[in-house]
Amino acid sequence: MPLFTVAGTTSQYLPGSNLFSANAYNPDLTWEKTTTYNAGLDFDFFKNNLLSGSFEIYKRYTKDLLATIPVAPGQYLKDSFVSNIGETESKGFELNLNIKPVQTDVTSLKFNTNLAYNYTEITNLGDVTMISAGGTLPTGTNVNSQVHAVGFQPGSFWVFQQLYDANGKVIPGAFVDRNGDSKITNDDRYIVERTPKFTFGFGFNFNYKNWDFSSSFRGQFDGQTYNSRILTSGWTDAVKPVRGSNLTNVLNFYDGAADSSFVNFNGNEKFSDYMLQNATFLRCENIVLGYRFNKLFNNDSTSLRLYGAVNNAFLVTKYSGQDPEVFGGIDTNFYPRPRVYTFGLSLDF
Repeated sequence: MPLFTVAGTTSQYLPGSNLFSANAYNPDLTWEKTTTYNAGLDFDFFKNNLLSGSFEIYKRYTKDLLATIPVAPGQYLKDSFVSNIGETESKGFELNLNIKPVQTDVTSLKFNTNLAYNYTEITNLGDVTMISAGGTLPTGTNVNSQVHAVGFQPGSFWVFQQLYDANGKVIPGAFVDRNGDSKITNDDRYIVERTPKFTFGFGFNFNYKNWDFSSSFRGQFDGQTYNSRILTSGWTDAVKPVRGSNLTNVLNFYDGAADSSFVNFNGNEKFSDYMLQNATFLRCENIVLGYRFNKLFNNDSTSLRLYGAVNNAFLVTKYSGQDPEVFGGIDTNFYPRPRVYTFGLSLDF
């Protein structure tokens, strides 16, 4: 809809009227359209549901995807607006398994696991092959690092290939001249896909008489995370400060190996692929241990369960930043994900 909104003091106005600004207006805007093909299989083998699960595969085509694209100056009173220009093709599968290797009157053991593969590729962007996808970096103003590009995943990183010396140390401001024109320009940047293709999860439940013990895990293979703490939180002095010595030291203290090459720079270092790190991880979501007291107060229907639990118990990863699992692929979180301990009781009657 062609609309005007209340705007700021820099907008044009008529004397005695309120200040208004025209919104970008695209009369050809339509709904996105998706077609999906999928096939699934549920299965159950052996006695007492010893092995059960499901398997599903899919393929999905989406067209008229909404994207913010630049427009020529003076046309819409804006430098960009939303248009239907994108097409994508997605494919993948998901496997779920449930296993009950032990099932007696006093003991039970159950395992559950899932594995998923998902990949989305941009197949069309209209008259262009690449547009900005945001990915704002915590340095400068409106500095973006991600693009939508034909032939790649949506929101991939667009970076320079870093050069290193003979000792494997970063050479500040030195990048590979990928097109061989003896100049380092945006034409030398290349695309690194961000989203992991494989994700997984598993867990178990063990019961012995009145005891119960359970745990669950999840993770991903591959994927890339931009470790922005190399830029914003790296302590680069020869001697690290003592924790708590003062607020500045605490805020600048970083246990990872920050590189002094990325301090006080004015060039393209923020777009270096040195900042991208493999985001493979395994996270223990929770561990729960409980005990149930039955027949309380000589009542067969009354029971009391005491339990203790820990959430976000541990993380296994080679990623050197704070957390490889971040929405959008850029690690800018100030606070770490908390580890939470819980103790409680539940009474059934």
